[in-house]
Amino acid sequence: MDDRRRRQETRRHWHDDPGPSDWSLIFDTETTLDPGQGLRVGAYQLRSRKRLREEGLFYEPTALTGQELQLLRRFAETEGLVLHTRDEFAQDVFLRAAWDRRGLIIGHNLPFDLSRISIANAPAQSQDKSMRGGFTLTLSRDPKRSHIQVKRINAGSAFIRLTIPSGVNPEKRNQTRGGRTANHHGYFLDTATIGGALLAMRPSLKRLAEILKTPTQKGDEDHGEQLTAAYLTYLRTDVQVTWECSIALRERYAAYGLPKRAWQIHSEAGIGKAHLEKIGLTPFRQLNAWPDQVLV
Repeated sequence: MDDRRRRQETRRHWHDDPGPSDWSLIFDTETTLDPGQGLRVGAYQLRSRKRLREEGLFYEPTALTGQELQLLRRFAETEGLVLHTRDEFAQDVFLRAAWDRRGLIIGHNLPFDLSRISIANAPAQSQDKSMRGGFTLTLSRDPKRSHIQVKRINAGSAFIRLTIPSGVNPEKRNQTRGGRTANHHGYFLDTATIGGALLAMRPSLKRLAEILKTPTQKGDEDHGEQLTAAYLTYLRTDVQVTWECSIALRERYAAYGLPKRAWQIHSEAGIGKAHLEKIGLTPFRQLNAWPDQVLV
């Protein structure tokens, strides 16, 4: 095997990715009414395969009054929900699911919700050219934990990835021993993005649930200034609707039998490229021939 072929094989093997584990984290946030739209309260489900393993709420302490915090605690206790502060959710739920468990992170319009649970942001600094021009979101106050990088592709989709945390992890141990296990950068499924790619539109969560005829439909609740039990129920329902939409969309996409996974699709064009990959056509830009060598 010549050097060029060996390098190609090495790169191909290095980037083999087993994909997400059986764990999924579905979450949604509700914000303040001011222009900054800071985090107020959020809800989540943690699932293994399709089984619900944990359901909870999280909140930004500085955004709630004492009365609202009491209501939140009573609601969580009555409904059997885990209650976290934003810091606890980011550290013990989100990053544990996204990095430690290699879980699939699911949301509707994920860039918005990810930015709501961040505590700082800065321009992305990455060797990956696809992330240049994006932003790095800091989620944890522990500097050794992963950050999130987000880069908008267009109005309907974005590249999202985890940074590699400092310290020792299974991939790094494998590489130290001479292995070629690739670093994983997280797995993110935005139902707004995959829904838009499959349905040729930019559906709201309410409209998407209607089209897909999910068992649970999105409720109607005013985003008022006062936190209420009805509002918290509405928020929990949104998470359940997002989960059901993600299942329906993945089943619809799987029917195409394409080599790319649903979480790798960012647009209608991505579905077209997956079809080309399936039938074995190489995109023109990837051909090694010079223009005068291309047959016409």
